[in-house]
Amino acid sequence: MNNFSNNLNDYALTKSTVFIHGETGTGKEFVADLIVKKYNNGSKNYKKVYLPTINENLIEATLFGYEKGSFTDANTTKEGVFEQANNGVILLDEIGDIPLHIQTKLLRVLENQEITKIGSNTSIKLDIKIIVTTNKNIESLLDEGKFRLDLYHRLKVLEMFLEPIREKKIFLLGLVKKFIKKFSFEFNKNVFDIDSQTENIFLKHNWFGNIRELKNVIEASIIKCKKNIITVSDLPKYLVNNTNLKEEYILINDIDSFESIQKKIFTHYFKKYKSVREVSKVLNIPVRTVYRKYKKYFKD
Repeated sequence: MNNFSNNLNDYALTKSTVFIHGETGTGKEFVADLIVKKYNNGSKNYKKVYLPTINENLIEATLFGYEKGSFTDANTTKEGVFEQANNGVILLDEIGDIPLHIQTKLLRVLENQEITKIGSNTSIKLDIKIIVTTNKNIESLLDEGKFRLDLYHRLKVLEMFLEPIREKKIFLLGLVKKFIKKFSFEFNKNVFDIDSQTENIFLKHNWFGNIRELKNVIEASIIKCKKNIITVSDLPKYLVNNTNLKEEYILINDIDSFESIQKKIFTHYFKKYKSVREVSKVLNIPVRTVYRKYKKYFKD
């Protein structure tokens, strides 16, 4: 944990680009926020861009801005996110989803610290720290020709890999206490710990949703909790079903990638319960999330 804190401090001392990678839910954005808080005594100009949600036809205009009349519907001159973040920090969340034609322009930003708006011949100088995150294997994207090697090396000036909880369970109970404190304050509850049976369940669970799953479990448990400590009766049902835990362990034991883990687990539950809504209830996750996984694994 001290090494982690030291890395945060070191990464916040310079304008060098920070590359944070790890599975979904490992807290990449949270770590980026911590670095920003330490950067220049807490940079007030901090912009976040979640790249997968931006239409490919709009991403250049979103990032770099445009001049009036540069394309249809460009009725005014508009700043892009990079210009808005000037003299501060920009977070490019899920950099593995950025299109190839934008990667070339991003490389120029990294090398020259400048941008050019669509429809303009004038460069705008930047004084900016860039943080990128990804849950994808960039090396695989390189092999597939979907990511530029020169950009990859330029992004990895300062690298941080966030391990999944299942591989760092020594930190699990510390995270539990932090989330209990956070949500107890938020919901005005006097909850301060978990009982021994709950602790045992937490340590046995594989947490394929990582920190995000743990955070959601603690939040839901605090809301239900009627005592000073969280007990098994406060936990989501899927977490205390020993059969499910055993099945998940068997599924996870013989595979490596997180994507494979997700696919096997969701396939298992889809076959068992047949209905998206039933799977949603059993896993205690939103129907829309389960439906998205159903489309991905059964329809694509």
